[in-house]
Amino acid sequence: MWFFSAVFIVVFLFDRVTKVLVFSGQAPGSSYPVIDNILHISPVCNKGIAFGLFPGLGNTFFAVTSCLVLLFIAYLLIFKRPRSFLLMSGICLVSAGALGNLVDRLAYGHVLDFIDLRCWPVFNIADSAITLGVSLVLFYLFCQGGFARA
Repeated sequence: MWFFSAVFIVVFLFDRVTKVLVFSGQAPGSSYPVIDNILHISPVCNKGIAFGLFPGLGNTFFAVTSCLVLLFIAYLLIFKRPRSFLLMSGICLVSAGALGNLVDRLAYGHVLDFIDLRCWPVFNIADSAITLGVSLVLFYLFCQGGFARA
């Protein structure tokens, strides 16, 4: 469990630090090429969910949804006690990402995104952690047949 706690803290802090660094050095709407036309740092204030989807649903809806996800994850960890490294890795990444974006919503009223691949909507470290975490959980479920064997 210590390993997953450490990964959670590292991912959460990496998300927070990168957002603070980017948004303290660049204004939303600006763009800085890291690799021209491939990778840019482009601060964006995202009022929707992943990739800017559903911005009209409002910050409160997404904050409550994030809280429910985190509560569900706490339930899984406390009562189901998953033992699979793959499943725990996915849960850990989803938790860290959800908390990182929840902090943004509570502090700023939107999520701070900045990684711009030019061929994909702008995202952040938390979004990457959530996407990878959900992928790991789905892969686990596909291979193992559900939480019963966790």
